[in-house]
Amino acid sequence: MAMSKCAKCSGTFFEVREAEPRGAHYKQIFVQCSSCGTPIGVVPYYDPGALSKDNQKAIGELTKDVKALRRDVSNLQALVQQLRT
Repeated sequence: MAMSKCAKCSGTFFEVREAEPRGAHYKQIFVQCSSCGTPIGVVPYYDPGALSKDNQKAIGELTKDVKALRRDVSNLQALVQQLRT
């Protein structure tokens, strides 16, 4: 199996480093050479799949809350109508 090497210094050990590049909206994870720090790859800090799953769960909970509020408003409207008559 081939050994990965840094293109700059030929180092064979790598590390990950959290970074927030200027102008970026999100943090990134840099995979870089442990010897010279040359970045060889970048991966997102946040897992888009996990974020999407969390957002879907939150949307489901909000949907339930909105349905409950609509039911409560409808009940209040009915009570107000009864009080007017």
